[in-house]
Amino acid sequence: MMALCGESVLLFWLATAVPVIHQSYVWLIWRLELFYSLFTSRLGLQKVITMYAIGFSILFVSRLISITAVALSDQYSLAVHPLLAYLTAAVILPVVMYLFYSVKRYFTIERSYGIDHFDKNYNEPYVKKGISRIQTTVSMSMTL
Repeated sequence: MMALCGESVLLFWLATAVPVIHQSYVWLIWRLELFYSLFTSRLGLQKVITMYAIGFSILFVSRLISITAVALSDQYSLAVHPLLAYLTAAVILPVVMYLFYSVKRYFTIERSYGIDHFDKNYNEPYVKKGISRIQTTVSMSMTL
């Protein structure tokens, strides 16, 4: 087993911290809004959704960047035949593409941001199309 160099260790902890920060951000904002209407009562629904979506998106992209950075910095630490790596990617990629297609087509981006946590009048039935036919809690179980 190859020891991680200093840069890889730093990137590893960054790639570990970013999802924790992201999940904490979502949990804190949603709870404060659900229990106290803390943000919408002061700023209005549209402004809050926009601000929350920007923060969520920045953290979501940060997750992708940080995991890519740690993967690239430590790419030769596990001896895997390139064919196996490409086959694994070929199996995973269609599932991820179908996930994002399903969110955009059936679940909607607005709903994936958690509009129902901010808008008391938002009352849509559970989505049972696309990838949600297979896994009903996609946003909870298939996070990056």
